[in-house]
Amino acid sequence: MNVFLDTSALVKLYHDEEGTTELMAILTRGIEEIWLSELAMLEFRSALWKKVRTGELPKSDAVRVVECFENDQNKFRWVRLKLSSYFKPLPCL
Repeated sequence: MNVFLDTSALVKLYHDEEGTTELMAILTRGIEEIWLSELAMLEFRSALWKKVRTGELPKSDAVRVVECFENDQNKFRWVRLKLSSYFKPLPCL
């Protein structure tokens, strides 16, 4: 089975927080591939730096977590975004 993770679930893979235990239990049930949106690359970093700003995570830990995520990128299937499919030029008024 394949799963698509949003950024909040992705963060739980790398940072032990509420919901991490439940997510890990789900992911150990025969998951073959984890799919992520390309936006997750930016959103993941943003979520971690928010944890740093709010004092939930030390900066040094955030740096290590980001490095781990970057090293793991080949473990995921990536959904590429075609912005031209979502955004069309607006006609001049």
